[in-house]
Amino acid sequence: MTPHFITYFDSHYAAQGLAMLTSLRRWCPGCSFTVLCLDDLIGRILQDAFPTGLTLLTCEDLAALEPRLAAIRSARTPWEFFASQKPLLVLHVLENAVAPGEWVAFLDADTFFYSSPVETFAVISAQTSVVISPHRFSPGTEHLSIYGLYNAGFGLWKHDAKGLAVLRDWKAECLDWCYSRVEGERFMNQGYLNRWTSRHDGVVALSHPGFNLAPWNIGSHRLTQTPQGVLVDDQPLVFFHFSSVSRTLEGHWQTFYTYDEMRQPAVLDSIYAPYLDAVEKISARLQREYHIAGVAHFAPSIPPLRCFDFAALRCNRSEATTLCTLQHRVVRQGRFRLRHHPVFTQLKDILGNAPATVRQLGSQIVGATALSKQVSSHFALLRENHCSPPRGFRHHALTPADLDDGSGHLGHGRGTL
Repeated sequence: MTPHFITYFDSHYAAQGLAMLTSLRRWCPGCSFTVLCLDDLIGRILQDAFPTGLTLLTCEDLAALEPRLAAIRSARTPWEFFASQKPLLVLHVLENAVAPGEWVAFLDADTFFYSSPVETFAVISAQTSVVISPHRFSPGTEHLSIYGLYNAGFGLWKHDAKGLAVLRDWKAECLDWCYSRVEGERFMNQGYLNRWTSRHDGVVALSHPGFNLAPWNIGSHRLTQTPQGVLVDDQPLVFFHFSSVSRTLEGHWQTFYTYDEMRQPAVLDSIYAPYLDAVEKISARLQREYHIAGVAHFAPSIPPLRCFDFAALRCNRSEATTLCTLQHRVVRQGRFRLRHHPVFTQLKDILGNAPATVRQLGSQIVGATALSKQVSSHFALLRENHCSPPRGFRHHALTPADLDDGSGHLGHGRGTL
């Protein structure tokens, strides 16, 4: 069984979206997909790139199906609006693009395939109508469970009564409430998934560890590099979710996920390197042909300190969202440059008027206030987050606003919706 695939993105995310679709076509030759185009340019780019097997929709197409979207668009942020449309998009495609008994699959545009999913799709039980993807949080990432136990960046729906019922229920909920804040079990379109297995018949959680591998769950699995690719608990890595990956204006790729497991050679050399190399090549082509980079860019709002080496950064994720950002540059061989980059953090949200302070281990901090006993005592209350950069990683503190460029692509959970 090969489902009809669905995604959405705009021209600012064209390189990453095209990388996902190209990898999908490599491992699912001849597959068809529908893309909701969030601007006009991405429609032109996609038509040029995929002359067959592609259906394009626009936000205006969906608005014609659901009049309430006009009011929602003016009342919610772009990110919230795009998330609100997802159930309506999937429902429309399921009802109109596939025959009864066939399947559709939604994929976030920040995913990338490393092997075929078809073998796993083929063994889905005949009694199953909806397949959802657990976050499978690693030890140390359980605090992210407030955003949902399941990841809305991937899901499967069968064109039958049970699959349609789930989508219609989800659509009504998201039209009523879909915001980038946590209220009880609700968060964007994702929190609603928590109740699906108990509320609806025919909903199952996917158990294959190679589906939707992501920074928040790699610590729950054993990764092995082989000549054939990465194995996840001895199962092939099917696709990885590159949540919150962006590129600085200087050309450095970054993500704020800096868990220790991110430093594994299997992650750096066999997962991130080929993905970023593919995105770089597509971005170069987009620059030549359409005069756009087509990648999510990020420019920090807080000036960094000068460069220094470090071993640990202390931060408190519960009192202030201090994001440790790793950065690396891809070279033509698909490897990372070995560089040391700045560490900076702003603790005034945590310590009131206390000066921004960074704990230094092993080297001179240039431009930072030296640690004092008084400030150091505050750190005893803060969670320690080890962030040693093994190869080309830069760490610094950001805020959720820094990661949301207004296009709906970054934000706290861009890849987790």
